[in-house]
Amino acid sequence: MLRGMIDAVFVNPWPWWAAGAGIGLVVVALAALASRPLSVTTGLGSVCAMASNLPYLKRSEFGASGRWRLEFLAAVVAGAALSGWLSGGWGSGQAMGSLAAVLSQPLQIAVLAGGGVLIGFGARMAGGCTSGHSIMGTSLGAPSSFLATAMFMLGGAAATNALFAIVVPS
Repeated sequence: MLRGMIDAVFVNPWPWWAAGAGIGLVVVALAALASRPLSVTTGLGSVCAMASNLPYLKRSEFGASGRWRLEFLAAVVAGAALSGWLSGGWGSGQAMGSLAAVLSQPLQIAVLAGGGVLIGFGARMAGGCTSGHSIMGTSLGAPSSFLATAMFMLGGAAATNALFAIVVPS
């Protein structure tokens, strides 16, 4: 029985509506309990500020008042590790879908790392990440977040189509 519950929560994919409700509950809980918006990239900025002297990272948003973001980020990492452990261990998956069949593992790592850097850079340029804009900003009715979300979706679609056109020619 316990294994079935672990599989249902940590191994099997959740239906979209349950995952959406879970994210919504986190947003409401953060707002109600901590008066804070859901934010991931600013938390990463706070981590980087601890190890860097770059003027950009010395801004007040990354300072001591953002300590809760470090705790939130640690909880995200701990939750992912717990999920991996409870699901039976670590291993490579098919996160890149059919591209995994045509890209070597070192190239997959390079593509994912490069994409992560570009996403981080774009998120800071946009004043927030997809969770900040698409979940929090749109729920607050911010026009800039609706625009940012549309650009995230268009950029993702364009990048996916370009990558498939380059790597998987027809």
